[in-house]
Amino acid sequence: MKTPKNELNDLLAQTDGVEREALLQTWELVGHAKPPAPMDPDRTEGLRKSLREAVRDRTAHAGLDGSERETARRPRGPLVFRIRLVAAAVITVFVVAAGVWGFLPKSYLGAEGGNLVVTHVLRDGAQVQLAPGARLTGGARFSARRSYALDGEAWFEVDFNPDRPFSVETAHAEITVLGTSFAVRDWSSGVRQETSVFLKSGSISLRNTASDSTITMEPGVSFRSSLDGLKESQAYGEVTATAWTSGDLHFQAEPLGYVLDDVSRRFNVDISWTSAVDADRPVSGVFRAPDEVEVVLRDLAAYMSVMYRPTATGFELYAPD
Repeated sequence: MKTPKNELNDLLAQTDGVEREALLQTWELVGHAKPPAPMDPDRTEGLRKSLREAVRDRTAHAGLDGSERETARRPRGPLVFRIRLVAAAVITVFVVAAGVWGFLPKSYLGAEGGNLVVTHVLRDGAQVQLAPGARLTGGARFSARRSYALDGEAWFEVDFNPDRPFSVETAHAEITVLGTSFAVRDWSSGVRQETSVFLKSGSISLRNTASDSTITMEPGVSFRSSLDGLKESQAYGEVTATAWTSGDLHFQAEPLGYVLDDVSRRFNVDISWTSAVDADRPVSGVFRAPDEVEVVLRDLAAYMSVMYRPTATGFELYAPD
């Protein structure tokens, strides 16, 4: 009885060592390939390059790259068979590779510093604005869910699609969306380890990943998710949650250390302080699209009755003698 494997063995017997190995690898790809685990997006371009080189080598070996065009035009006997097999293998590799790329996540980056807000249109059509230094990863094209991971601060505009839920995961929360406008903040390097969420319109489900507790948020409400659970937040209202999209810095009764953390990210400089500076003292205020870090430090230092000085990598706040 002939089976696909028996037929493959018959075909392989008519090929040389190089072609036989290529076809065996293609058989394995077609018969056993599964969607891979999410790959580091930085490796994606390397994968594409390797596949392009492999395909070019295979076609050159088969005489299909133009170097032996006359032979390829009118092949005879076993050569016809081998060229067709290798061409089929190349096509199969392309098909499998296309499937692999469809399962690969993609990274979307904010600006490295300054007031520039970067807007991205995601693969599914949703729009996201990223604060300077933020990073959004995910969105595999063929996934049943529209899933992303966020490090930083972002504003989302998501269309309703009941067949493909949209979700954003941070270190402390998971937000599942039907169709809405909302803001999310969670910096892995931040002094405050928590996720802040503000909902402008629509409806979202917010899950605390530590306790697995879930709430459904209503428009105009803000919540914070941390190891302590879910708590409603007055400080992360609409003005605070969206100020950065206009280049502004807005703080409402936030500790000085939290404020300096934001300023450091905005201008991509290190900001430290000595032990004599009260980093827990609350600060409220608005800076309208400041273009220099010292514009902010000057006002903060005056408010805190401290001074600041340059360092090798940025600035330091200190208390005068």
